[in-house]
Amino acid sequence: MNMTARGALSSLSLATLGLAFALTGHASGAGVRWLSFIAVAAHVWAVCFWIGALPGLWKLLVHCGPEQKRALCRFSSAIPYSVAVMTIAGGYLAYIQVESSGALIDTDYGNILLVKLTLVALALGLGAWNRIFLTRQVVGGHPSAAGKMKIVIAIEIALIVGALAVTSLWRFTPPPRALALRPVLASIHLHDPAAMATLSFATKPNLSFNVDLSLQTADFNSLDTREIRLRMSGADGSVAAFEVPLKRLSAGRWAARDVQAPCDCQWAVRVDVLASDFDMIVLEGQLKLISSK
Repeated sequence: MNMTARGALSSLSLATLGLAFALTGHASGAGVRWLSFIAVAAHVWAVCFWIGALPGLWKLLVHCGPEQKRALCRFSSAIPYSVAVMTIAGGYLAYIQVESSGALIDTDYGNILLVKLTLVALALGLGAWNRIFLTRQVVGGHPSAAGKMKIVIAIEIALIVGALAVTSLWRFTPPPRALALRPVLASIHLHDPAAMATLSFATKPNLSFNVDLSLQTADFNSLDTREIRLRMSGADGSVAAFEVPLKRLSAGRWAARDVQAPCDCQWAVRVDVLASDFDMIVLEGQLKLISSK
């Protein structure tokens, strides 16, 4: 395969890899989506160009003739642009994923990011040493320069492998942005001598919530009823009562989805159970959908 074909194949592989990460990575859907998509693709392209070139660079230093020296000079000229793209795109992605400096310390995701950045910074420092000091010596034919550069590149590769290994831990640690979007779970148990109800709420930060209600008799048997109503109001009277539209799922099980709460306050919860044409069971209690921090 000639050099032109190999170059075209390498460029196609690099472009495909960047797009694959952008299409499947969770970071692509964060923040401004089109910008995040571009940032993920650009970050992957820049990283792969940098780390993909290092083994080949190490190999060409074994016999450092005129052609190898020209290749080293081309790499030295191109790498600052790759590092700049990697840093800008990676910095933007880290910003939208972490959201606050405190999350770097307080979350597993932030801790992993700090370790990764430390390893990458060390690798970039070694790369800068190669570019600023050793490249000129290698091109000038200094007898020991190529050997020194090979050692530095080997350490640089080891640091990058470590950074990639650390990065793989992110699959087990959701970013602070995702943690902030997780629904807050709250539940309340209401009962009287005739019946009892358990209500489970899952509330998003925008105060929309899902609620599941299970209804049982006093002896823990499922209680099917002709009609049931769930009303919520501000416990201090600041919010007028509104009805939550429940749908029957099965005997004794009811639910409502995507109900918008008007505010984050202490709620008075009332469940009206129509046991028969003449019997109404009223269950009441209070809860907070999102606990105060």
